[in-house]
Amino acid sequence: TCLIPSEVVADAGYPLPLFFQWDDVEYGYRALARGHATVTLPGAAVWHQDFDWKDEDDWTRYFTLRNALVLDALHGAFDPGTSARVAARWIAECLVSMRYGEAATLIRAVEDFLRGPDSLRDGGVAALREVKALRAGFPETVRHPASAVPGLAASGRPVAKAGWEPSTPGLVLLKRLLWQVRGRTGGTVSISAEDSAWWHVSQFGTAVVTDRSQEGVRLRSFDRDLLVALGRQAGKVLWRLRRDGEDAGRRLRAAVPELTSRAHWQELFDL
Repeated sequence: TCLIPSEVVADAGYPLPLFFQWDDVEYGYRALARGHATVTLPGAAVWHQDFDWKDEDDWTRYFTLRNALVLDALHGAFDPGTSARVAARWIAECLVSMRYGEAATLIRAVEDFLRGPDSLRDGGVAALREVKALRAGFPETVRHPASAVPGLAASGRPVAKAGWEPSTPGLVLLKRLLWQVRGRTGGTVSISAEDSAWWHVSQFGTAVVTDRSQEGVRLRSFDRDLLVALGRQAGKVLWRLRRDGEDAGRRLRAAVPELTSRAHWQELFDL
């Protein structure tokens, strides 16, 4: 829903081939730096699907994190240490709530950011294919009909309602991680979408969680070996982000003229 004058494109270049999140924000920052302001038309409106209808456990989160890192490296006060802490928190919340495929998705996003411009050259074609293949290896990423959850009866599970949100979420997150590493988990429950916060789901060994789309459920089961393996993998890539993040940012900034050129976009369309 953007209208961009051709004069702006001629001056600022084409969008970054980010597919498919943060590309509009990046273009706005780049155009603004060249003196082109954006205007919100009075009275204009557009209907957008409510984000509460979208489940976070999805391949789109790869582009959310990778492209946010790209945007920050290009236009923000990029601090790899701060970015590593934020990504660590996201990944840890996925791990304790048994969203192992989502944790692997976020780890891959950081890895590809560190590749620099190479991960952007094909417009996200390879990344989309590879991330979907990666997620297919994790059972909890699959949505099932509520009446046909693999290995579980259609009824008989208690519905676990969430209590108050913890006042010290960081400490609770650490406590739950230690609790799970020691192999301590609860029973099998059903959890509604509105009660599916990490600090609630992480109390159970198996959780049948309603998808936010209300079109099915996800079966999350605790796996200590997977928790430890993904935790180690995350630790390594986040250490690399702290160490090599600035270098990745420099390589991205140097590649912007090529990636945003008409010639590069012609190559993408020719694909």
